[in-house]
Amino acid sequence: WGLKIPYLVDKDKIAMNALGARKSPEAFILKPAGDKFSIFYDGAIDNNPQVANDVKDRYLRDNVNNVLNGKPASDGGRPIGCTIK
Repeated sequence: WGLKIPYLVDKDKIAMNALGARKSPEAFILKPAGDKFSIFYDGAIDNNPQVANDVKDRYLRDNVNNVLNGKPASDGGRPIGCTIK
C-alpha cells in the first residue's frame, strides 16, 4: 500500500483485546510513550466506509500526518462496521 510507517495485522486478536477494539474496521495509531505506547488515535478510517469516492473526511490519514508532524490528534468519526466477536 506504500505505507512508510509500521502497522500491525492482528490475526490472533491479541492487540484487538488489549486495545478494546469494538468494530471492524476500527483504526488505532499508537505513539511511543517512554518504553510503552499510548493510543494517539482511535476511530474510523474515514467518514464513508461504503463509497470511497464520497469520502470527505480522512480521519486516519489526517491523524497519521498529525502524529508524524508533532501535532495533537484530531477528532475522528465513530467506527462504523461489524461488531467484533
